[in-house]
Amino acid sequence: MIQEKIDELIKSAMKNSQSTALRVYRAVKTAFMEYKTAKNAKPLNEIAEINIIRKMISAREDAMQQFKIANRFELAKVEEDEIGLY
Repeated sequence: MIQEKIDELIKSAMKNSQSTALRVYRAVKTAFMEYKTAKNAKPLNEIAEINIIRKMISAREDAMQQFKIANRFELAKVEEDEIGLY
């Protein structure tokens, strides 16, 4: 499952001091935990994991567009870098 791969990526990012990657992978892990513990939650399977990640990417893309509209290109770049890690 993707969740196990995320755990490995978190360990790797911690060892290599990759703060951006660590932030992204922890956010994904948190989203998975929120899904599993939500009221009326369905089991977390690979399809659900992919859908969660797609939603997170979509949110990042929306934020990136808003930052570009506001001429905040440095923040848009941060969002773009994080999208590349998903």
